[in-house]
Amino acid sequence: MAKFIFTKNNPGITGTLHVVAQDNANLQAYNDVSYNIINASTDQYNDVRLEKKEVYYDENNNLLFNDTPLTIDSLETLTTIVNSIKEEGREAYVASVKSLKTKDFSTYTFPLTKTLPEIAEEKGVTWVGANEIF
Repeated sequence: MAKFIFTKNNPGITGTLHVVAQDNANLQAYNDVSYNIINASTDQYNDVRLEKKEVYYDENNNLLFNDTPLTIDSLETLTTIVNSIKEEGREAYVASVKSLKTKDFSTYTFPLTKTLPEIAEEKGVTWVGANEIF
């Protein structure tokens, strides 16, 4: 099972997800009174990791999801968005961004309804999100 780590005492509020982690991640830094750790399935983890869904939790620690639709209207827009991603943060995230920036997107049909991490994975990049820990 994957883990979603939220700031504690914020049920029903979107934007409180702190990090996502695969099952084997070291969570020692998050086992204190500041965080709420909730188990997630692999599918839920991938939906959030690939930015297809936003996640939050309720008072009973049930996970709740919202779709995060993104429509990209043209190749020019996609290229602009990809090139504007900052190469900052964890080394694995920066490597994902740099690799995505080298890809050719001319084969896509627009409008395109995919997230950037989905596009990256389709292009052979193993996407590591900015809030993903291992």
